[in-house]
Amino acid sequence: MNNFTKIGEALKYIDGHLDEKINLESLSEKFYFSPYYFHRLFTAVVGKSLAAYIRDRRILFACRQLGTTDNTILEIALNCGWAGYEVYQQAERRNSS
Repeated sequence: MNNFTKIGEALKYIDGHLDEKINLESLSEKFYFSPYYFHRLFTAVVGKSLAAYIRDRRILFACRQLGTTDNTILEIALNCGWAGYEVYQQAERRNSS
């Protein structure tokens, strides 16, 4: 499996685990890279940092839930892996700037 395939697998993993804690250390370990190399490779392939990618995917996931469920914003924020509504708001603000 080449590095691009591994990054593709990492993207699928992230999308399937948005409700969980995901960070550079756990992903680099899961896909057998050093954290430094995984960060550089991910950024080069995806075009944004891992943190920015996860934030963007969580916001998209939250928007879908807002339109398709009757859950409260707090419930959606928690379902998307944020610690609470305030953290979700901060992510939204960062994303819209």
